[in-house]
Amino acid sequence: MLEKRLALILSLVMLVAYGKSQERASWMKEARLGIMTHYLADWQAKTANIKMDIVEWNKLVDNFDVEGLADQVKSTGAGYMIFTIGQNSGYYVSPNATYDSLTGISPGKCSKRDLIADLATALKKRHIRLIVYLPSGAPVGDEEAKKH
Repeated sequence: MLEKRLALILSLVMLVAYGKSQERASWMKEARLGIMTHYLADWQAKTANIKMDIVEWNKLVDNFDVEGLADQVKSTGAGYMIFTIGQNSGYYVSPNATYDSLTGISPGKCSKRDLIADLATALKKRHIRLIVYLPSGAPVGDEEAKKH
């Protein structure tokens, strides 16, 4: 009898949690359209044919036009944008002293500018939500970071 009650209680808790998660994500369905963008150091190095290091990465991040990008996203009618923090190279678009400390890399590969915060502000002014993306395997391509 106790087992049946516990099962019923657990089922009810799961239903409530599922319902709440559906409510939390309802805005995505209402937005109908979103855009995903990867802004990655290794891709930028290949595209621009440059040797990537933290100085070059900071120049790229510092010169990123968040207002211009937010205007472009707005022009598409998208209600949200998914943007990468970084991926496999170990270079990231936001400062992160904890990550730098854990990897032991000095100078670290995290940008000085918080591009995510700046982009979020620019998109918010246009009523566009931001989802930040980071793969679970990062920084698999950074041999130095993997040592630590």
